[in-house]
Amino acid sequence: MIHYHGGPITPRGAAISAWTRRHAMISFANPDQLEIAAEVCQSFSLDNGAYPLYTAGDFNQRIAALTKQQPAACFRSEVRGVENNNA
Repeated sequence: MIHYHGGPITPRGAAISAWTRRHAMISFANPDQLEIAAEVCQSFSLDNGAYPLYTAGDFNQRIAALTKQQPAACFRSEVRGVENNNA
């Protein structure tokens, strides 16, 4: 199993320290540190950011808007269960 360190991590130096030669999870909803992850991480994964959108109540509307902007980069995910299951 790969252990991913989620972002964003601030300040920049802390992100570099936490991610160097490790694995990072970068949210599609907050991609500001993607460049850092690409430079220092052993690997990184892009999370589609669906869960925060789902809990905010605008999941379908936001995903539809993102899909129109970046159709090749977007994919739908199914959020199941209740909030406690995803903590």
